[in-house]
Amino acid sequence: MSEESKIPAPLLSVCLITYNHAAYIRQAIEGVLMQKTTFDFDLFIADDCSTDGTRQILLEYKAKLPTKIHLILQETNVGPARNWIRLIESPTSKYIAYLEGDDYWTDAAKLQRQVDVLESRSDIVLVYHNTADQSEQGTILKYSDPLPTIQTFKDFTFCLYARSVSIVFRNQRKKLPIQFRTIKLGDWSFSLYLLENGNAFYIHDAMAVYRIHSNGAWNSTSPRENTKRVFETFLESREIFSKKFQEFIQERLFFLAPSYCKVTFLELELRKFWVGLRWFLASPISFKVLVLRRLLA
Repeated sequence: MSEESKIPAPLLSVCLITYNHAAYIRQAIEGVLMQKTTFDFDLFIADDCSTDGTRQILLEYKAKLPTKIHLILQETNVGPARNWIRLIESPTSKYIAYLEGDDYWTDAAKLQRQVDVLESRSDIVLVYHNTADQSEQGTILKYSDPLPTIQTFKDFTFCLYARSVSIVFRNQRKKLPIQFRTIKLGDWSFSLYLLENGNAFYIHDAMAVYRIHSNGAWNSTSPRENTKRVFETFLESREIFSKKFQEFIQERLFFLAPSYCKVTFLELELRKFWVGLRWFLASPISFKVLVLRRLLA
């Protein structure tokens, strides 16, 4: 057993995922290291075999902080899902904070504020906060809209999404369901997975920056493709949840089906079109009438 493995797990572990983020990764790491807390935390970084110099930067930081930083270095490119799963399942700490290598934290009190909520509220499993958007030119574009402080599984199913750069959550300390290997929007599904066991708490202050750039997973994809990804995410993740929560997923699929049908029909993806149509036909009559009114308006 190594000396490092004998060190007790801290209260919180930061999980940072990266791939070809050489231009951004230093700022992401420094945002973690600047945190002022009353508790110990460590940093896990999973690199998916970057080819742009990211790995050299990670090794530099590891050499400076050998016990605080733990590196997961993929020897081949395994893809974002497998890299993320290995990263999230690695810590044994009570809490986990997460971010991606092209985003960064801006408030040194971020982790302390989020852990304070989790320590004082047993009903809360996920704490996230407002973020700022930053363009490729470095301009701060806007802040996220204000949201309710307490949020539920149903809220996240229908309208809410916690940006990964902002979340701290209770560590499940168990293997993730196999579906996470293929789900299109795994971060959204993961928030729902956590919210089966409690509620989310939203902090209205912006304490991190989300970069908007052409290589981003969401921004590099067309609106049509994103429409398909959202529907297919809910479709693929249904089996993860208990019957009680599957009902919310089903309602969301009813709502998304018309748009999914339209996009897949226009792109001549007939197999996917029929999947969407079956969901629309299975929806309540009142919902079908509402959709038809919108189409004819």
